[in-house]
Formats: sequence, C-alpha cells, structure tokens
Amino acid sequence: MGPLYRREPRVSIAQNQFDESIGFRPSLGMELAHRMTALTGDGSDGWDVFYKARALKKQGHPIIELTIGEHDIRTHMDILAAMGRSARGGHTGYAAVPGTEGLRAAVARRIEAQSGVRTTEDNILITPGGQSALFAAHMAVLNPGDIALYCDPYYATYPGTLRGTGAVDRAIPCDPAHDFQPRAADLEAAAQGARSLLVNSPNNPTGWFMTAPLGRPSQKPVSPMIFGSSLTRFTTPKSGRVNT
Repeated sequence: MGPLYRREPRVSIAQNQFDESIGFRPSLGMELAHRMTALTGDGSDGWDVFYKARALKKQGHPIIELTIGEHDIRTHMDILAAMGRSARGGHTGYAAVPGTEGLRAAVARRIEAQSGVRTTEDNILITPGGQSALFAAHMAVLNPGDIALYCDPYYATYPGTLRGTGAVDRAIPCDPAHDFQPRAADLEAAAQGARSLLVNSPNNPTGWFMTAPLGRPSQKPVSPMIFGSSLTRFTTPKSGRVNT
C-alpha cells in the first residue's frame, strides 16, 4: 500500500516562527470524506493567495500582505520568559479540557472588569483561538442539515466552519450601499428555517459595527435583531466572549 499523503514544501503560515512547513494532499486514488470536500463549497479554501504572497515575499518582492490578521511584531520577551518559567516548573503535560483553573479565573476577572458583567471561571472555556471557539459553539447547537446564517462580507473561514458541522451555510448580504448593515427584510427572509446566526461585530473585514435601527452606522456596538424563537445567536460583544 502506498503512502496516504504526499509531502510538499510550502511557505509557513507563521512568518516569524518558521521558514518552511509541510503541506499535505491526499495521494492519487484516495477518496476524501464528504465532510472534507464540502468545506470548500466554492472550490477554493482561500489560502492560495496567502501561499503565493508568502512565496513572492521570500523571493524578495515588495509585497503588501492583506491576507491574514497576523501582527508584525514579535512576542514580548516578558511573555516568552513567563512561558519558559512555566515549562521549567513542570507545566508541559495535558491541561484540563476547559482550560486551567488559574487561567480561566484570570480571564473571568479581566472580562468582568472590562464589561461590568458578573463573570466567573464557570463561564470561561479556553480554546486555541476564536475560530475554534466558534466551531465548538456551532457543533454544540447545530445538527447535520440545519441552516446556519452569517453576514456577508465575512471572515474567509466562516462558511467552512459552518459546513464542517454538517450545517447548510446561508449568507445575509450586507451591502456597502447600506453601510454594510443587514436589512430587516433580508434577515427575516434568511431566518426562515434557520438555526443559528453568526454575527461578527465589528465586522471583519469591513470594520463596521452592527447597529440598531438597522442601516444606520454607529460607533457603539449593540446586539443585532434576531428573528425566530429557535434561532441561536453567536456574537463577539465587548466582553470578548462568544455568546449563545
């Protein structure tokens, strides 16, 4: 039996950490599961332009990269020192699934101080990034075939995240002519039969807040209108948590 995957050099996602990484593609004759092939309903995973930009930068071309939201500064030495002390202190094994108790308590205190909303460690679940949090939240409430809504323009991975749960993704148009705000009529039409609504405010990539009444720009983030009692809302409010 031949190898399951072919190895190919590929430009690293983490510019400040690696020069090369290994990309994997299935070998000829290997059939991927539908849950994998359905992730890219439009035929592209959106990373091609990123890999091309990094390859051109490595060749010395003056590329202004607008692909991923990776900062251009290195991790602060104080953070690296704290990580080293923790590792030398023996914190290198498996952690509790929801996150370590001390970290969750620290996050809870910060959120409560910033938002004024009573928050305890029982309200905190640590994930490796916001994308993982959104995937976990949708996995908790969506069944295969459920309709999941999101606003367009959107962060490139949202449709794949929803399809990865087995849900049917449905976009709500937020046109520049309406200040990138979803219109009530579009929300009402899309909400028919839908199970969840993913709201990213301020929006990535436009930077606009969702507002009320709809269609009027504002600098103050507010909760969007939700239609249907069975609809679950996922938002990222100023508290920094993913709410359902």
